[in-house]
Amino acid sequence: MNEIQKCQECGRVIKEKEKEHAPYCKACDEKLDNMFDTIEDNILIFKELRDSEIKTLEKFEIDDIIDLFKRVYEKFRAGGSFDEDSIKVLVKLKEKFGLDEAKMGLPSIPGVKLSKKERLLRNN
Repeated sequence: MNEIQKCQECGRVIKEKEKEHAPYCKACDEKLDNMFDTIEDNILIFKELRDSEIKTLEKFEIDDIIDLFKRVYEKFRAGGSFDEDSIKVLVKLKEKFGLDEAKMGLPSIPGVKLSKKERLLRNN
């Protein structure tokens, strides 16, 4: 007997033909893919990564996050040099998902000086 599988996003029963999108139904899988693309665009344009966007990214496999990191890293680097905002967003991605530039074949992200407030928040 086949076990009933429910979408982790909306709770609807996943139909047999939608199982390729597991653990999400087709509609939620498409919605999440669009959100992923929007997050990438926001990172590149605004050079920020909000906590709500991290929660969305946590729904993706680590390979997707690694690919995102590599694309963002390369696009920031192609701009000439890393500015403070681009470094901060890369470091945030790296720390939240346990990424390592060396394992991805990338040079280390240049250091960034954190404000006193940022250091206190990071240590808590």
